[in-house]
Amino acid sequence: ASAVAHGRNIPFLPILELYRAYFGITQQDDERAAREKIAGRMVLLDHHFADALPLLFDFLGVPDPQRLVPRLDPEARQRQLLGILRQVIQSVSEEQPTITLIEDLHWMDTASGEFLAQMVDARADSRNLLLLNFRPEYHADWMQKSWYRQIPLTPLGLEAIAELLTDLLGDDPSIAGLAAPIHARTAGNPFFTEEIAQTLIESGHLEGERGAYRLVTPVERLEVPATVQAVLAARVDRLPEREKRLLQVASVIGKDFAEPLLAKVADLATEDLKASLAALRRAEFLLEQSIYPIIEYAFKHPLTQEVALGSQLKENRKAVHAAVARAIEQQHREHLDEQAALLAHHCEEAGDALAAAHWHRRAAEWVGLADMNAATYHWGRIRALLPMLPGDAEAARLGIAACTQLLNWSWRGVGAGLDEAQALLAEGHALASAIDDRSAHLSLSMVHGRTLLGIGDTAAYLESATLSHPAALEIDDVALQANACGYLTDALFWAGRIPESLRMAEDGTARIPRDIPSTQWPIGVSPTAWVSFWRGCALCWMGRMEEGFEEFGRCRRFCEEDGT
Repeated sequence: ASAVAHGRNIPFLPILELYRAYFGITQQDDERAAREKIAGRMVLLDHHFADALPLLFDFLGVPDPQRLVPRLDPEARQRQLLGILRQVIQSVSEEQPTITLIEDLHWMDTASGEFLAQMVDARADSRNLLLLNFRPEYHADWMQKSWYRQIPLTPLGLEAIAELLTDLLGDDPSIAGLAAPIHARTAGNPFFTEEIAQTLIESGHLEGERGAYRLVTPVERLEVPATVQAVLAARVDRLPEREKRLLQVASVIGKDFAEPLLAKVADLATEDLKASLAALRRAEFLLEQSIYPIIEYAFKHPLTQEVALGSQLKENRKAVHAAVARAIEQQHREHLDEQAALLAHHCEEAGDALAAAHWHRRAAEWVGLADMNAATYHWGRIRALLPMLPGDAEAARLGIAACTQLLNWSWRGVGAGLDEAQALLAEGHALASAIDDRSAHLSLSMVHGRTLLGIGDTAAYLESATLSHPAALEIDDVALQANACGYLTDALFWAGRIPESLRMAEDGTARIPRDIPSTQWPIGVSPTAWVSFWRGCALCWMGRMEEGFEEFGRCRRFCEEDGT
């Protein structure tokens, strides 16, 4: 028998199904045929059961009009029924060993739960095996029985998921790479795996038949099937309000989260928070990841986090994102650079585009050259947020910084191609013109010039650097002048004009200060280290090796001092 989701308010639904199955009653049987099957089986077990037949007929929905059940109060009737069914179980076990399977106890109604408890008791010292399955949130007193054994159904590993997919889809080489991303997406849940596989078939990514599919279009993203969403959403919705709200708050924080952060955002009393977390752990929505130095949790399934997140109203979700951002700022005041990317995400989801843009900038500057792809992503997010920012100087400067840095990454072969670089230059110039910022105009042009070098157009790079250097000297901006010197030294060297490159480097060595902020280092090293490097290169190329290696030593000391 099996309990069903809609059966919580239908008394005895799984118990009736179980005993109808035992007596062999089918939908084709009329009431008389059903009574004959019940009576025949009962009398064969024990002739003393004949007196109990009217009550059993009535309970199973096939009352005998010739043998009406005596009027009993509900409690007395329940006791008699329980006694009869308990005797049936014991009598059956004396006849032959039996296996009884009841599924999905988490949907069982209260009355059926009482019958189940009697069924468990009746199996003591008998040749009966009672198999039950249920979700982790289900608990009952009979679980304390000495003859009860619980076997957790753990998630499947990658190898098992691959085997399951082979059975479903086949072993065509085109689908060999699906197992790993599906395993990661479903956390090893076989039901979710089957549903995702079915979605790939229905969406046209896979063609063929069971056990013989092939991948015909690339899979950009594994979507959560609606059936899986419905199952998870129903589980979340059945939670008590406090636990449901806490799970939703946790889903906004992310798949993994620390208890102190959750406590700050959830705003629950300590005891209530502990009780709710314990309940969510028992129900296996959450897992405890670590307990030292702080308690950390994770969603057991990535899909559960997604569904819990999507179950919230948009405005509520935005408010929680904002609260999470505030809490992170308060709890990590000494390490905000490390938290900048996370803060950018939460501010963006909260609808605070300006704060998000500032945090994206901080994240990009912090990650620097350590991860150019990550830096490119953060600068790109600022550019994407520009239409949502107020059209003022602050927003323009954020946009200029983004365009400048994205151009900066493009000559390294990360991100923009030549056409995109031209678009970035035009966008940056427009923002610089809007706030009349000559320094920004020049910085953009200099960085774009180095993009031209990246595609091999040395002459165009030299022309750009040659025009930018005198223009920078007319502006009272030491960092701009230092960078202009660096770009021209660089361009002259790449053009093979070594003596001129050396003269420019020596001029820069004499004039560029060491205290230019790292946020204004266009290539990730200080301008002093940059021109020192090219001075060493020029000296070596001109045969002045001893002087050149001495300069390289000085350049190395600059880099060590700068931490680059």
